[in-house]
Amino acid sequence: PSSETTELAAIIEFVHTATLLHDDVIDKSEQRRGNATANAIWDNQAPVLVGDFLYSRAFQLLTQRGNIAIMQTLSSATNLIAEGEIMQLANKNTLIDEATYFDIIFRKTAALFASAAQSTALLHHVPDAQQQACYQFGNHVGLAFQLVDDLLDYVGQQDELGKNQGDDIAEGKVTLPLLYAHHSANKEEQQLIQEAIASPSPAHIQPILTLVQCSQAKARTEEKIKYHNRQALAALSQLPNNPYRQ
Repeated sequence: PSSETTELAAIIEFVHTATLLHDDVIDKSEQRRGNATANAIWDNQAPVLVGDFLYSRAFQLLTQRGNIAIMQTLSSATNLIAEGEIMQLANKNTLIDEATYFDIIFRKTAALFASAAQSTALLHHVPDAQQQACYQFGNHVGLAFQLVDDLLDYVGQQDELGKNQGDDIAEGKVTLPLLYAHHSANKEEQQLIQEAIASPSPAHIQPILTLVQCSQAKARTEEKIKYHNRQALAALSQLPNNPYRQ
C-alpha cells in the first residue's frame, strides 16, 4: 500500500482505539479481548485523556493531507459514534424496539466501518458509484460485526470471548438477541426480562442467558447476520473484479 493509504489506516485506527478507551470507561468494563482494560489498570482519567489525544491526533494528521472529502466522512463518523453512545446511554434499562437498536449500532459501530471503506475509495479517486459501494460494504460488514458481538455475549464460550458472558444484560443494555427472546417469551419470562433490564443484578444473569439460549433468538439473529453479509457481498460486486475484491 502507498504511504497515504497506510497513514489513513493509522488515522482510522486512532479513532477506533479512542472509541474503545471511552467505551470501556462508560461501560465500566474490566476486560477487553482477554486483557484488563485501561480503566481497570489506571482508573478513568488516563483512558479518557488518551482517547481525547488519539481523536485530536487523528484529525491533526488528516488536516496535513488536506483532503476535505475524507475529513468530512471521518468527522461525520466520529460525530455519529458520539450520538450512538448518547442514544445507548439514554436508553439504558429500557426495552427498546428493533428499529432503535439498529439505529444505535449503525452509529456506534457501522458508521466507522463505512467511512473507513469510503475513505480509501476517496483517497484513490474512484468513481462515485464505487465510493458508495465501498460505503455500503463497510456499513453492512459493521452491522454484521456488531450483531455477532451481541450474539456472542449470550452464546459464546467464556474463554473465547475475552470478556465476561452476560455483560450486556448486567449493564441493562438491550441487544437484538434479548429483544427476540422477549418477543417469543411467555408473560412470566417477559416479566423476568423486563425486571433484569430495569434493575440488573448478578442474580439475573444466568436465568436470562438460559432463557435466550433456549429461545429462537440465536437463529433469528443469525438470519440478520446472513442478510447483512449478503448485502455486503452485493456492494462488493459493484467493484472491479480483481484479487483485492476476491
